[in-house]
Amino acid sequence: MPQSVTREMTVTRLCSTEKRVRPVAASQTIKRGDIVIASDSNGRVAQAVAAGNNIGAAGANNRLAVFASADVSSTVVDTAVEAEFVAERSVLRMPLCSGDSAQAWSIAYLNKRYEIRRKSTSGEYVVDISANTNSKVEVIGVDEATKNDTAPFVFVRPINDGSWAQ
Repeated sequence: MPQSVTREMTVTRLCSTEKRVRPVAASQTIKRGDIVIASDSNGRVAQAVAAGNNIGAAGANNRLAVFASADVSSTVVDTAVEAEFVAERSVLRMPLCSGDSAQAWSIAYLNKRYEIRRKSTSGEYVVDISANTNSKVEVIGVDEATKNDTAPFVFVRPINDGSWAQ
């Protein structure tokens, strides 16, 4: 299965996604690999969350669109950005953390649902095993090559609860 790498190899999608061009909702910088949200009924996209925060509850027009495909430094509303939308059958490979700290792998994380966090220091997106109130992904496996690392990568599936834009 072909792999596409985003956000400096921290998040990898292991399936096909649908690319769509969407306008930016507000003045902001979106980097390739950032998780964005479809932020309004006009389909505009915005950063899902600021660094140091977890992605919150989905609102009526607040759906995760997934990854920006290119860097956009927008000072004008409606500047176009290409986003890759995750499908229900998608599998993502993401680092495992507890808050901003690396977390060793445990079989106890398998088949559990967790939130996605944007780390304070690096801005990378991670699976945060310390939070599950607004879970966005379910852990379905561990990357065996990283299983014994300080910060292993896990395979996750988006939770089909309305949080992910279709």
